Amino acid sequence: MSVTVDDTYGECIELEEIVGVIQFKPKWLTQSPAAPSDALSCRTCAIKKMRHQECNWCPLDLSCNDVDSVRALVESNSQDISISEREEITRAVIDSQLFPILSKWQSQSTLTDSMSLRDITVIVEKSLHKNGYWPFIVDLDPKIPKSKWAKLEEDLKPYYKQFSSVCRLSRKNKI
Repeated sequence: MSVTVDDTYGECIELEEIVGVIQFKPKWLTQSPAAPSDALSCRTCAIKKMRHQECNWCPLDLSCNDVDSVRALVESNSQDISISEREEITRAVIDSQLFPILSKWQSQSTLTDSMSLRDITVIVEKSLHKNGYWPFIVDLDPKIPKSKWAKLEEDLKPYYKQFSSVCRLSRKNKI
């Protein structure tokens, strides 16, 4: 099945059909166009630094199939799940085309569509009626253009230049 940004459909999932659920917000799967070209942190890692929040994984890793980084994301969101299930979930996230497609849409869409696609929740679940784990999007709602986005990008400028051991950009540019 091929899905476009203009498609409107949904699937109702009964909670008793789901086992091994993790959820996370992937946020920005590409670098912000407002970031400096020599940035050491992606937008998500920069905003976490600015807000003094812990950052356990970098969303840029979701589009790159970096097994260790995806495993870190899964582990930080699945403390109550067995190690073998975590490995299955890690493999499902890596094998899924969801994140490369989202990354492409985020970089090619209008500002409001891009912001809507950056503020979603992804659930990875194992259905009792399907084989294996699979990620899907929940909580996708349209965003309204806000002037606070421009102000936030301005406030983030010094944080883009800070090293982050978790951020893919920092790891890639590490000397």
